Amino acid sequence: MTRRTLAALRAEVTHLHDDLASLAPVIGAQVDDLIAAGPGPGQVVLSGSGDSLFAAEAVSYAFDLGPAGGCRVRSTYRLHDYGVPAGPSSLVVGISASGGNVGLAEGLARARAAGHRTLAAVGNAQSPVGRSAEHVLLAELPDRPPAPGVRSYQASLLSLLLLARRYAGAPSAARLGAEAGAAMVKVVAETIERQADPCRQLAGMLRDAPLVQVLGGGPAFGTARYAAAKVVEGAGVPALGQDLEEWWHVERFATDRDAPLIVLAPPGPSHERAVRLCAQARERGHRVAVLARPGDAAAREHAHLLLPLPDACPPEWAPLVEHLFAAPLAAELAGLLGRHPFHRR
Repeated sequence: MTRRTLAALRAEVTHLHDDLASLAPVIGAQVDDLIAAGPGPGQVVLSGSGDSLFAAEAVSYAFDLGPAGGCRVRSTYRLHDYGVPAGPSSLVVGISASGGNVGLAEGLARARAAGHRTLAAVGNAQSPVGRSAEHVLLAELPDRPPAPGVRSYQASLLSLLLLARRYAGAPSAARLGAEAGAAMVKVVAETIERQADPCRQLAGMLRDAPLVQVLGGGPAFGTARYAAAKVVEGAGVPALGQDLEEWWHVERFATDRDAPLIVLAPPGPSHERAVRLCAQARERGHRVAVLARPGDAAAREHAHLLLPLPDACPPEWAPLVEHLFAAPLAAELAGLLGRHPFHRR
């Protein structure tokens, strides 16, 4: 097996803004072709494993603005074993960066046999997942050294967001893609730069923590799970991504009162709850790092460290910036611990 290196993980981050510029219009044009090929679905079902599942959780809300049936998220084997929820004909989207998820390929094939439209959002059209679906949404990322998924996660987010916005009534996904590339490339690059020092500081806070806990609500729950996965994969440190309220009801009781927490508090309906949890956790004795906008006085008041989000990010593209701290944090933590990605104890 080719060894994953810390340099490769860091390189994944440096390519994100270039990937965004090149992929967005290409994926948008594919989305337009898909829409032209058939009627809109009664509902959208998103399925995948790992990063692909977390991407689905982070963008599912965007699909709720479109088709009348809304959106449901299914893990790979929930789709494979239990199929598509009863109701009108669905668009079943299988998400897999490599396309090698055999269980997902089988789940898509069963959904297709049951009369549902199927779409593979993949990086390889000739993979098992790509071949199993009626349509393919291809986001190729050539020349990638082995590393935890960072560029591939962005590609999945971008594919799903463009698809969701097109189903929500946007006249052209290709035009949206071009606009996203123009608007977001600088935002992504600047956010990575501004978060570099806070990520180093946060890695220092987490160095001796037996468990890294990342908390988020609504769409940020998917981002929290993704961030925890990068800490596990990138630094070999146990990590948990959990919903804000569920952590307060369950994991809080098994967490030392001085343990560090990462709380995601981007703008949106879950923001107030996230800030309230920051306050409750800090009062309890926790060291709190918060992902929020610099001008968010309430979030800053209750946190020891701010991971800054950009003020200028359009809300419809927010998932593209909310995950950006995850891989740099994992890389910094791995460096402090003398580890490499997919470290084995």
